[in-house]
Formats: sequence, structure tokens, C-alpha cells
Amino acid sequence: MKKVADNVTEQQVTILEATGHDLDDIADMAREIWPICFKSIISPDQIDYMLEMMYSPKTLANDLKEGVVYWRAVVDNGIVGYAALGPCEKMDKMKLHKLYVHPAWHGRGYGSLLLAQVEQYARSRGCRTLVLSVNRKNAAAITVYRKHGFEIVGELASEIGGGFVMDDFLMAKTVG
Repeated sequence: MKKVADNVTEQQVTILEATGHDLDDIADMAREIWPICFKSIISPDQIDYMLEMMYSPKTLANDLKEGVVYWRAVVDNGIVGYAALGPCEKMDKMKLHKLYVHPAWHGRGYGSLLLAQVEQYARSRGCRTLVLSVNRKNAAAITVYRKHGFEIVGELASEIGGGFVMDDFLMAKTVG
């Protein structure tokens, strides 16, 4: 077995570009991950609101139409994580919209592989900078992003409807 990242071999995980047929699996995975990962960060009502807002079939289909690309981390024919990357207003930037690995699969390098796929894709499209937003209270995610070369470059509080606010750090990384 060939090692491709910390504790990961090619036979353990495959990173596959998602198609429209895979969006239900991604939405189902989000519904498993979010209540676990965000329970101490945002309220259950906000989790439910954001899941509906970001992972409805219509929203996911629109993402694909607007050029957002999704990848799935697959182990034994089952999805264990996913990532989504899309264009920004500036042609030399792309936005990492989503990067999640189910907590049962944390620590195996799958997130690193998804991030490597995102970076390779961005570079192949002439992108020089990856940007993302992350909840300011999500210390675990911020630590992972910093480990992979992202730096905090700003802050953004956005009203998202339903009386909820996303309170995020903006992070960026040069990739090309």
C-alpha cells in the first residue's frame, strides 16, 4: 500500500468528484456531522436552519450550476467526508465553501486529502489564493486550517435570516 498522507493509504480512501447523483449522500452526511461538530458552537435551531439553507436539494443543485465542485472521501463505498470549492468574484481566487469529515473518521488524514484535492484543482484553474470562512468559535477547524497554511485575514458577521448570525474568521492561503 502506498502512503498518500499521514496514516492514509490509497486502498483506504478514494477522493471522487461528486455528481448530481451524489448530492443526497452529501446532504445526509452534513445532517450527521453538523449536530456533532457544532453543538457547542451554535444552537440546535441554528444548525437546523443552516442545514436547510445550505443542503437542500435545490441549493446543492444550484451550487453545481454556479460552478461549485464537490468531492467525496469514500471508504468501502461509503462517504466519510466531503469538500466543496467554487469561484470567487476575483478570477485568481477560489472559495472553499465546505470541508467536513465525519468525527468517527477524524485523525486519519482524510481531511488533508480533501484539502489537497481542492488545492490541486484550484491551481489547475489558475487560482492563486484559496479563501474560506470559519466560525470564530470553531477552534478545531481553525487549527487544522492553520496547519495547512491558511492565515486569518479578517472577520465577518453576517445575518443569514431566521434571526441567526454567522460570526466568522476569513482565512486565506496562497496556492499558486
